[in-house]
Amino acid sequence: MTQKQVTVAIFNESTGWSLPRAQVERIRDAAGPESDVRQVTSHGALLEALPTTNDLIGFPLTEEVFARLATNVGWIQLTNSAGDTIGSLADTIRRGVRVTTAASVRAPQIAEHALALTLALTRRLDSAIRSQEEHFWATNTIAAECGTLNGATVGLVSLGTVGHELACRLKPFGVHLVALH
Repeated sequence: MTQKQVTVAIFNESTGWSLPRAQVERIRDAAGPESDVRQVTSHGALLEALPTTNDLIGFPLTEEVFARLATNVGWIQLTNSAGDTIGSLADTIRRGVRVTTAASVRAPQIAEHALALTLALTRRLDSAIRSQEEHFWATNTIAAECGTLNGATVGLVSLGTVGHELACRLKPFGVHLVALH
């Protein structure tokens, strides 16, 4: 029986970082003995591995290169929540390649970050920091610019996994939520 080739392509070649060995071992254990899990840590190694890869974890390449070299790939596991990546994989998805994301894993952190940025903008932390750098105490000026989330209307462009997590975090602030699915 031929083993399924699983290629782990989670790396940053410019910094020399790659997914730690312990994490690759966890993937190997989860994939089981019927899979040959191999880690690549460079773009060149990924290009060499693609022709025999069945499952790809990570996607540090263009769809054009993928389409040319990865003729046996049936599944791609993205390491992000797919916001920027999924649109560029439209042709790949149309060819029947399954694409999954890490949205459910990263959604709470992304939602908390979005909430932190929303609060920073609402409370005009940018103005406060700028005034502080200029050694100017601008309490009255900034207070007039500050808003509050309580009673505000907040629009979410997508109510996917991340949007749902953000909506849950916004609810205690008493916002009126308008969301598109």
